Order: sequence, then structure tokens, then C-alpha cells
Amino acid sequence: MSSNPCIDAWKWISCDKSMQFVKKIVLDQLNFTGVLDAAFVCLVKNLAVLSLNNNNVSGILPDNISNYNGFSGGIPDISRVLGVLTFLAQHNQFDGVIPKFEFSNLEEFNGHFNASSFLGNPELCGKPLPNNCPPQPPVEKKGSSSKMYLMYLGYALIALVLVSLIALKVIQRKKHKDKKEIAKRGL
Repeated sequence: MSSNPCIDAWKWISCDKSMQFVKKIVLDQLNFTGVLDAAFVCLVKNLAVLSLNNNNVSGILPDNISNYNGFSGGIPDISRVLGVLTFLAQHNQFDGVIPKFEFSNLEEFNGHFNASSFLGNPELCGKPLPNNCPPQPPVEKKGSSSKMYLMYLGYALIALVLVSLIALKVIQRKKHKDKKEIAKRGL
């Protein structure tokens, strides 16, 4: 007898809104040990996240685990994500500019971080691919002039306060001096 992980709301599994497909399996810090059958995990066709953080799981990921997934959108900067040792991106639907990042921590990035690393992603552009990216429109520095305006306004207010304090001090001295003269004349 089995049950449906989406309908029966299994604890570590998240499903899509229609409750038909497993989207996420998060099994973090459960002290699992043993060998992971990654080929079995690949059978979960709509799986977007498989997280096994802080367990003692071993096994070999099949070469094609990241191929033909249909991932789309831009490629994020994953170079600073600790623990990533392999990045294989071919045969998806990535688009946009390939980010400039350091892959020295990766044991495998389709071999040499060359154009073959991005095969099957026709909308990608930039190095190491032969197709250049279209020129980016110049970025308007919105708020730059208003920031300068506020900065100069701040300087003007500081100057006004300083001039007012100096004028107040001069007026107080003059009044004090006048009082002394009146006191001298009166006696």
C-alpha cells in the first residue's frame, strides 16, 4: 500500500500548486547514511530542488543528471556557493549573458569552461560562446542628480546654521558689552 506524497502532504516534500508533481525534496540534517541512487531521483521529472545538506550520503551522480532539464532564465552567479563541485548546464533553455565568475573551486565544469559547457542553450551570449551579446542600453543614473541636490542642500543648511550661530554670538557679545557700558555710566 502506498500513498501520494502531494495529497497526503509528506513532511519533507513540497508539490506544485496543482498537487500533481513533486517539486522539492528537502532532507536536511536527518543523519542519513548510505548510498544515494541518483538514477532513481532522476525519475522525479519535475523535481526542482533536492537538498540533502548535513547528511552522510554518498553515491555517483550520473553524467546526464543536469542535462535536458529545461531550466530557463539567466544563469545565477553560483561561484560563491560553497560545496558546488560540478556545474553542467548544457541542453537547457538558459538565456542572457553568461556571468563572469571564478570556477576554480569546481572539480568539473564540463571540462574546461568552454563553449561546450553551454551546448543547447541558443539564447545564451557572451564569452566563452561565439555569439556576442547585444549592446546594453546606457544606464541612466536615476537619483544621481537628486542625491547631488540633497548633498548641496545639506551643505547650505550647515553653512546657514554656522552663520546663524556666529551672528547670535556676535549679537550676545554686543549686548553684553552694551550692558557693561550702561552699568559704567550709571555708576
